[in-house]
Amino acid sequence: MDVGLVLQAMSDAVDLGYTTLSVSGGEPMLYPDLQEILLEAKALGMSTSVITNGSFPESAYAKLEGLVDVIGVSLDGNKDLHNRIRQNITAFDKVDRFLDFSSKYFSATGIAYSLSDPSWEDLPEMLDYADSKKVTLFQVQPIESFGRARDKGCVALASANLKRAFIFVNTVRCEYPFSIQMNVFDKASAIQTLVRTDTTEPAADCIDLLVMDEKGRILPYNYGFDERWMVADLRKISLKEGWERFRLDKLPAFGSWCKDSVDFTSGMIFTPSEPFFNRSQKKLSLVED
Repeated sequence: MDVGLVLQAMSDAVDLGYTTLSVSGGEPMLYPDLQEILLEAKALGMSTSVITNGSFPESAYAKLEGLVDVIGVSLDGNKDLHNRIRQNITAFDKVDRFLDFSSKYFSATGIAYSLSDPSWEDLPEMLDYADSKKVTLFQVQPIESFGRARDKGCVALASANLKRAFIFVNTVRCEYPFSIQMNVFDKASAIQTLVRTDTTEPAADCIDLLVMDEKGRILPYNYGFDERWMVADLRKISLKEGWERFRLDKLPAFGSWCKDSVDFTSGMIFTPSEPFFNRSQKKLSLVED
């Protein structure tokens, strides 16, 4: 992405009511204009966060001191699973090293935990690991099948395991000194709040999260979202222009589609139809009733 398009989109976003910039990827540390973007975000009065894989030298992260309010590191499971998904036998060790020094430069450090069929069983172990590293936030979300993850059969997530993870996370939420958050909805129905369809409302009050992908497309809520609801293609129009068209032409229909998605996903999560588990000394065991 041309940095000029990114900077203009950020300025438009602030005018539309958005207050936070979160940079993820891919790997944000590979983007040559990352510092410029974060500096501009601060100049615009935005809060900032970055999600990294933790693989860069400490000196590279030190350069972001004062520019990032919350930094997160991606984790795909225990050491063996994380290394296998990342196709790198040192990937977990780099996460571990990052978590050891991150507090020197950032006031808040989190773990972005990718939920998959094998990784949900690692949740107790990984929460204890997060506790040992004194993190601020542990965020659980269904793994996204993009990039290297696209071709990895091990990263599928069955609805039964999503249910189990949801129940487990809410069971242990208060047992740790850090915040634990679980994003239930995947990219097919990633609705954190029902969309407001009053077209006189500010953009940020209608759709509280917009995503810019690597091609300059602005999408609601999540990377990989259904393209029929694209707000703008920055290579063709600005974010402000795109929002105005979206507001007039698509917003009411989008609100109805979101409600249907929420109803479907809520039914899938909260209707007991699969074996769940008993929890004893943070070990998970399946039961049939």
